Amino acid sequence: RDYVTWRFARQWAMRIPRRQLAVDRQTTETVWLAHLAKEWQFATSAPAKVCPPSADFPWAWSIVPWLDGSPAAIEPLSDQGALELGWALRALHQAAPVNAPTHPLRSQSLATRAPRAHDRIATLHRRTDTSAWRLDAESALRLYTRGASIPRPAATWCHLDLRSPHVLVAGGRLAGIIDWGDAAAADPATDIGQVLTLLPPMQWDALAQGYGSLDVNTFERARAEAIDFA
Repeated sequence: RDYVTWRFARQWAMRIPRRQLAVDRQTTETVWLAHLAKEWQFATSAPAKVCPPSADFPWAWSIVPWLDGSPAAIEPLSDQGALELGWALRALHQAAPVNAPTHPLRSQSLATRAPRAHDRIATLHRRTDTSAWRLDAESALRLYTRGASIPRPAATWCHLDLRSPHVLVAGGRLAGIIDWGDAAAADPATDIGQVLTLLPPMQWDALAQGYGSLDVNTFERARAEAIDFA
């Protein structure tokens, strides 16, 4: 884990990095996020205050809002929640400036990441060869290759780590998106692909409706990103 979070009072938490890797990647969260989040209509853990390094603690740490909710794998999103997640991604995916930070892996193109992805697909195929569930490596490689062949648009701001613990749900509705330590400029299809691994295919239409304009090329790249992330 990159961070530890301590709740205090009723509405706040202290978000404290645990290792240098987290510190190296926290520029978006500590420098950009509070400004970006002012335009969003969904709840986030944008820092209310960033505390500088000191003699007591060598790295910057943040005071963030405490958001109530359950991880998406524990309390699944409803159709309305999937729609709201699409709205949230649409608001997030605004053009990133040239000086925006990048992620050392997930900001790279699918084509650049292809050798790593192909190796992981082959490894998982081997390890599931005699199990009840077996990876269809041929289909996975075909979908990844198709997505990697499609040119990417200009980079937007992206979360880049939309795993279940970072997407909070309350009553089936989107309660917030937290843990922005990996956020950076990247292909918006990266976030969309990560979300496809959270939602059953029957909710993909609701996600696309909320997003507003999920074209075929973006969806093909997103499916490749889903394979890579999964």
